[in-house]
Amino acid sequence: MFSSLIIGCGQIAGGRYPLFQDGYGPAINRTDGLRLGGCVDREQRRADSYSRLYGGGSWSDADEALKTLRPDLVVIATPDDSHFEVARRMLEHDDHPALLVIEKPVCVTQQEMSELVRIASDVSTRIVVNHSRRFHPWFSRLKEQIAVGTFGSFVELNATYYGGWKHNGVHVVDTLRYLAGSDIEISTSMIAWPFETNDDVTLSARGHLVPSGCPVNLSGFDGSRYQIFEFDLRFEEYRIRIDDFRGRYTVDRVVESPAGERLLEEVAHPIEGNMGGGMDVLLTDCVRFLSTRDPGRLSSATIFEAELTMNSIWQGMEASCPELI
Repeated sequence: MFSSLIIGCGQIAGGRYPLFQDGYGPAINRTDGLRLGGCVDREQRRADSYSRLYGGGSWSDADEALKTLRPDLVVIATPDDSHFEVARRMLEHDDHPALLVIEKPVCVTQQEMSELVRIASDVSTRIVVNHSRRFHPWFSRLKEQIAVGTFGSFVELNATYYGGWKHNGVHVVDTLRYLAGSDIEISTSMIAWPFETNDDVTLSARGHLVPSGCPVNLSGFDGSRYQIFEFDLRFEEYRIRIDDFRGRYTVDRVVESPAGERLLEEVAHPIEGNMGGGMDVLLTDCVRFLSTRDPGRLSSATIFEAELTMNSIWQGMEASCPELI
């Protein structure tokens, strides 16, 4: 049985909403081979409350928790602007874990990114950045079908998101990179909604896949109106629309009308797998790694992959708000 430590007892950890089953606490407790050894939060009261919900000890000091527990797995689920500093402390600690999972975005500045990559190159700890759709079975099946040419080549990729370019824009950028198997170069951007989340503006951006040049269009939406997270993938012979929050998708195929016009017609094209469930897959893969040292799917979510995703984020910011990089 491997021991884990959660740092940060907020929403993604499952602390703010106990019924949030995709949080780290409940997910760890239902993962075979893994137990929650404890949690850390700056507010001792919150850590104590979290401990009562999910078990394990509670601390307000991460270094003390690491020294006491010596966990195999550490999860960083703190606010975005603290990820780098907490990760640095964990990696440089004498009792550093074998596996470190960091919530996205892995960091919030280019300087932090460069320093974290440098540190990661010098330590034995494997770092995984939880870009969650890399662990969703449905997205994995879709990626496989795209890779073998089921839908033809991409002609345009579009996505709409809310809630900050670094905080949620990173999700759409990374998901498109993952599905396409290509990097994204951002050429232009504009501020769609200012400072939704701390100093994180919501950008709309345009770019292209490298090296194909396929256009990529990312639209930022005002999350105070409602939350939206959607993809519109356009191929030579197909179109796939994904309503991520509702777990729904539509596949259209090009057909020719009697007049010779090329039109889209909805078709039944099942893509197996659950559009959710990424947290359970991630943690199961963590147990497999700790048992065998086989990274499996974890190898697609390394700090170095995250750096490539963040490069697109910095490009978007450079185009419209370089003072925030």
